[in-house]
Amino acid sequence: MKNINELLQKEQLRIMGLMTGTSADELDMCLVEFSGKDKYPKFKIISSKNIKIPSKLSERFKNSQDLSGSEVASLHFELGRFISDQIKNEKKQIDLVASHGQTLFHDPPNYTFQIGEPSYIVNELNIPVIYDFRTMDVVNGGQGAPLIPIVDEYLFTDDDDTVATLNLGGIANITIIPPKNSSKSTIAWDTGPANMLIDKAVLAFTSNKEKYDKDGKYALQGKMNNELLEWLMNNEYFNRKLPKSTGQEKFGRTYFNKIIEKFQPQTKDKWLSLITTLTLFTVRSISVEFNRESEKYSKVKTMYMSGGGSNNNFIVENLRKELSDINIKILSEKSITADNKEAFGFAYLGYLFIRRIPGNVPSVTGAKKESVLGKIVF
Repeated sequence: MKNINELLQKEQLRIMGLMTGTSADELDMCLVEFSGKDKYPKFKIISSKNIKIPSKLSERFKNSQDLSGSEVASLHFELGRFISDQIKNEKKQIDLVASHGQTLFHDPPNYTFQIGEPSYIVNELNIPVIYDFRTMDVVNGGQGAPLIPIVDEYLFTDDDDTVATLNLGGIANITIIPPKNSSKSTIAWDTGPANMLIDKAVLAFTSNKEKYDKDGKYALQGKMNNELLEWLMNNEYFNRKLPKSTGQEKFGRTYFNKIIEKFQPQTKDKWLSLITTLTLFTVRSISVEFNRESEKYSKVKTMYMSGGGSNNNFIVENLRKELSDINIKILSEKSITADNKEAFGFAYLGYLFIRRIPGNVPSVTGAKKESVLGKIVF
C-alpha cells in the first residue's frame, strides 16, 4: 500500500479520474500527472478513454427509482468490481484514483447517493481511492452539484472576458466564469435534461436496439410538436432560482411516462416527432436558462461544449442558431476534450482533496462554506 504521508509530500502526483454520468452509458477514465502543491498545478494528461458500461449495469442505473435496497447494494459492489477491472487493464503507474461513481439518487438538500465500492481497487491494486465527492457540500446546505465549475475556473478563467462552458450528459449544466479581476462570482447550474429524455425515447422507438440518437439522425427526420414543447417548457423547474440541480427524480422515467401518456406516439412519424421535440426541448431550455442568468455578466463571447450530447449534430446546430451571437466550440483545449473533461475534472478534485484545498464553489452550490470534498479509503 502506498504510504499516504509519502503521497502528501510528492511534488508530482498521477491521479486517475473516473466518471460515470447520468446517461449511465460509459465509464470515462483520465490519468493526469499534476505538478505542484497549490490550487493551480501544472498538468499533463497521460491517457484517457471511454469504456462502455455493460447493459446489465447501465439499464438498472437508468431506472434507479425501481430498485430495491438489496438491488442497490448489489449494484454498488458490481460497479466497484467493474471499475477495478478496468483500472487493472491500464498497466500504468497510478498514485491515486478519484472516483465519482454512479449517481443513483440526488435530491438536495435531503440527500445525494453515488455507488461503486472503492475497496476493490484498494484490495486488488493497492491504490488509495478518493470517492463520495458530493456529500460534504450537501451536508453544508449545498446542492452537491455541479462540481465541475471549480475545474472550469482552473482551465478557462480569462483576463478580460466572461467565458461559459456547457456539459451535455444525461442532464445539461452551464458554468459562467467572470474575468480574473471581476467582483462577480462564478455561477453554474443544471439547466434541465440534455440526453436523458432523448435516450429513453430512442430506446422505446427502436425496441431497445439503440441507446441514443447517434448524430441526431432521428431528430433530423421528425417535426416539432409546438404544443408538447410548450408543455415541457412549463415545467416548474425552469422557474426555480439558483442554486439548483436536478436528475432522474425530476426528469427520469416517471416524467418520461407522463410525456408518453400525453403524446401517445403510435406511429413511426409520431415517434420521430417526439424525438425531435425532446431534442429541441434540450436546446430551448438551455438557451432560455442561459440568457436569463448571463444578463448579469459582461458579454459571453465563447462557450465550450462537452459531454456526449456534443456529438449530436442536431443539438449543436440548433444551439448555434438559438445562441447565434456566441462562439460555441466543441471542447478541445490543452489536451482536454469533450469526452474526457469530466473524468479530468474528478482527477483534479482528487488532487484538491490530497492537498486539503476546498473543491466546492459556494456561489454555485449554495453551500454555507467552502469544503474539502471526498473521502479516502486505503
